[in-house]
Amino acid sequence: MELFVIAVLLFFNLVLLIQLCFAVSNLRNEVEYLASEIQTKDAMKHDHTLHMILDNMRQYHGATMNSIAEMYKDIVRKGASEGKVVGQASEENPKYH
Repeated sequence: MELFVIAVLLFFNLVLLIQLCFAVSNLRNEVEYLASEIQTKDAMKHDHTLHMILDNMRQYHGATMNSIAEMYKDIVRKGASEGKVVGQASEENPKYH
């Protein structure tokens, strides 16, 4: 009778051990899944931030180039109104000859 009780207890211990193994395995899988989700979200945030920075750089570059073009146009207009040819050889600028 005692052996039967011990056998039943060992069987239930074995069942509980198997359930514990499945629980640990499921927990490990859940942790791996959550870790990959976090990495994916971090990568998406990084990509979004990088695209924002690049877009801002493009905008600032475009604005800077437009400002330089406007300044050059103003210089050319001012020179033309004074009768000078800007950016080409002239009597006043012998270094262009």
